[in-house]
Formats: sequence, structure tokens, C-alpha cells
Amino acid sequence: MMPKPVVGCLTVAALLGAMFGCDPPLPPPHPRVQPTATVSSVPSASFAVPSPVPESGATRYFGVGNANWQTLTNGLAVGTLTNSVLPVVHLRFVVMSGSGSDGDLPGLSAMTARLLKEGGAAGLSAQKLTEQIELLGSSLSVSTFPDRTVFSMTVSRDLLGDALKWMGAVIQTPSLAAAEHSALKKRMVTEAQSRARENPSWMGSMALYQKLFQDPQSPYFHFDATTIELEKVTLGDCKRFYNKAYVSKNMFLLLAGDVSPNDALSLAQTHLNQLQTAEPPTAVSAVNPSINGLSITVVDRPKSTQSHVYVGMFGPERLTEDWPAWLVLNHILGGPSGRLYSAVREKAALAYSVSTQVTEFTNGPQTAPKSNSKAIGVTFAATEPTKTALTVQTILQEIDKLHALPPTETELSNSIRFLTANIAVRFETVGALADEWVKNYRAGRVNETPDRQRADIQSVTAARAVYVTNVFVRSSRAAVVVVGDGDTLAPLLSELGTVLVVDPQASFAVKRTVPSKVKPALTNPSEPQK
Repeated sequence: MMPKPVVGCLTVAALLGAMFGCDPPLPPPHPRVQPTATVSSVPSASFAVPSPVPESGATRYFGVGNANWQTLTNGLAVGTLTNSVLPVVHLRFVVMSGSGSDGDLPGLSAMTARLLKEGGAAGLSAQKLTEQIELLGSSLSVSTFPDRTVFSMTVSRDLLGDALKWMGAVIQTPSLAAAEHSALKKRMVTEAQSRARENPSWMGSMALYQKLFQDPQSPYFHFDATTIELEKVTLGDCKRFYNKAYVSKNMFLLLAGDVSPNDALSLAQTHLNQLQTAEPPTAVSAVNPSINGLSITVVDRPKSTQSHVYVGMFGPERLTEDWPAWLVLNHILGGPSGRLYSAVREKAALAYSVSTQVTEFTNGPQTAPKSNSKAIGVTFAATEPTKTALTVQTILQEIDKLHALPPTETELSNSIRFLTANIAVRFETVGALADEWVKNYRAGRVNETPDRQRADIQSVTAARAVYVTNVFVRSSRAAVVVVGDGDTLAPLLSELGTVLVVDPQASFAVKRTVPSKVKPALTNPSEPQK
């Protein structure tokens, strides 16, 4: 969204004057006060020079502690992250299958999870079940990620048993009724139709994942499901997926907050004793990507007055020593004071915003020896149509410039300091800690504490940053997606490479291909020509 212009504040009187064409009344005069001292008679101490800003102190560490993991007799892992600051407990029930397990039916995992939540359970209708959960002062939410599906609740300590009772009902004894499935499918199709018309972030992610992972059989090719794909998911499909994925060895429970490991185990054993105990499904790994040379996808939004730019690259696997350097490099490029912000926004005034983010996957492709690419780095920028091609070009140039101009010591130290200090901000709530433990456990990083993350980032050296740059950071390995008006953008972007124009309302089918018309370096339309 284009930022609104900043305007000065008006008093009520001034606003009325502006509306009705008359000058606002003057404020009443202040009573005269005879000065009691001249400037020369004021003691000089009143004009003392401010003290210099003190140096920053050493980083202060905060102790979180490890989660305590136990196993129920049915094979379900139960983790307890005890924190008694508040009498509150965060529940996270996790199925280790997400959209990456959909196979030939994109949307299957998400529809199954929502059917459990919205379709009633334990003989209760969806409305009655919701009422029981609301009586606990809580709500049940469900989120589907590429590698996991998470059911979440937060309750006061004394209501934890009741919360586990109803969450257990949703997971263990869902209704899975035909009428509820039919109604849910209609809602999800309508939501997908709306996203395909109005949500540029969704459109960009859909096209970017297809561009990066390339093979439709890859578990991560589908960021989400289209309307046509959702229409294909039957109730029988949902039941089969439920029976296959919702088994004790493919799930775990994390309780974070004011609860002891003994109480957590006892309550879980009481309320989660009906789980299926079949063997978990086999995970499917992503295929090797082969991005060679620049090509650009335009997701067509006719008459759009903005362009949303996405540039994605594969990065290193999470458990290698390259990962912390990858985080640091992404921040040097796209942090609040990073190179992209300086080049794209401050110097050239090309974009309203520019930033980078990192997303990791559990079963990623192999792109370098001994380094599974289980992550992508994505640069995002929002700009005007006429400046889109130059924005893309500038981003790609800054990516390659990391080879010619490696991070300076100042950039490296500032980035490390920001990332380590930001850990405390990211995990300021017990709920945020619970979500981090869920993600880490799913990825095989049991009990990876914030202190461990901080130490890994602080260990990044200039040599490691250069190595990771050489292996992973190249514009020729980037996927470029732009969401905007295809008629306007395709001719401009073809000066950088071949352009595919796709239709988000037709399952991202290719509308046309615009051949590459590479020309000399583009110039900023906002600057006078020399």
C-alpha cells in the first residue's frame, strides 16, 4: 500500500477555518510577566554542555532453559517449557505434516486441519465446541506451514486440563462430516478467489515458490492452493490424510508457561490417550533446483498502480556453520540500514520499502556439496510501475556487489550486534518462545536455546561471510517475481531478461512470453537525463 502523505496537525479552530474559509480565532494573549533576569545574568551552569552518550555495555544474556521432553505410552512426545512469571500456559499441538505433504492435492493438509477445527468433535457441533473453548477464556487456532500443522490455545494455569480435553477431542475424535466438509470447501474456495484478486503477497509467494522449486512434484512447489486445486479435495481425501498423518509418532505437544513437567505428562496422558499409533508417513525431499540465468515472472494485476518485487535465492542448511553467516549477509543486504535500503530507497528513491527475510524448510534440496539448501532468502520491494525495472536491476546489482565489495568490519559487527540483540525482542513472550521451540523441534533441533543462537551468530567471521557469498549469493541463481500490471511491466522488464506473464486467477497459467531485449544499464526516470 502506498504510504499516506504526512500532514501537519490542525487545531479544531484551524480545521473549522480551513473548512469554512475564515481565519481561525487568535489565541488569547498571555499576561505580561516582567523578566527577572537578563541573559547575561543567568548562571553559566544553565548552559552546561550535555554529557556525551555513554558507551553501550556488554550484551546481557537471559536464561530460558531447555524444554523437558517426555513420551506418553502411545508414543506422543510431550515437551514442557516451564515459566512461572504469569499463571498462563500456551498449548501447541503439532502435526509434523504440512503443505509439503499434500502430494498431488494442494490444500489437502490445510483443509483437513480446518475441518478438524471447524467441523465439530466428540459429538458436539462446531458451534457447541467453540462455546466450550470460549468458556475457558480462549480460542483454538490452526496454522498450516510447509512442514507442520499447529493447533494453538492459551489458557490460565487452572484450566489447562479442560483445554487439553477439548483440544484432544478435536485431534482424536473429529466429526469429519460431509456437510461440514462441503461448507468448508466453499469458504476456502472463496478465500482463494479473493487472494488471487486482491493479495499481492500471496500472488508473489505462489509464483516465487514455483519459480524456485520448479518441479510440481517437489513438496514446496505449491505455496498454497488455487481454487481449482481446492475443488479437487474430497472428504475421502481428508479422511485418508487424517488417518495417515494424525498419528502419535508424527505429532508432539509443547506446553509453555506455568506448568511442571510432571503435571504436563499426567494431564497429557489423561486427555490424549486415544491417538492413533500407526507408523508416521515418509517425508519427501525437494528435488535439486537448477536456476541458470535470469528470467522474470510477472503476476498480472491489470491496472495496478504499484509493483511488488520478490527476489529469492536458496541458502545453506540450518545445521551447518554457514547458516549464521547467511543470516548476517541477509541483514547486511536488507536490514533497516542495509545496502539495499541505501541503494534502492535512500539514494535512488526507487521504492517505498525494501527488506529481506529468511524462510527455512525441513526437507530442502541439495544445491552445494555437503550443504542441503533448506532455506530461501527473499528480498521484497514495493515501488511504482515506471521504476520497477530499475528497482529489480538495482537489487540484483547489490546482490552481486557483495562479491566485489565484501562486508566491511563495521557492517559485520553492526549486523551481528543487531541480530543478537534482537533475539531478546523476538522472544519477549512465552508464546513466542513456544513457537520457536515448535519450529526447532520439527526441524530436528531439539532444545536449541536463544543463547545458542546468539553464540552462533557472534561466531561469524569475515572469511565465513565471504565463503557463503561465493557459494550462495549470485543474481544468476535468483528467481525474480513482480506482481503488477502485466501490460506495463513486461516491456520494461524485458530489458533485463525474458519475461513470463502469468494469470493468478487462472492457476498462474502463462498468458504470454516476452523475449529478452537486454539494453544498457537503465536510468532512473526521476532523475534528469545527462
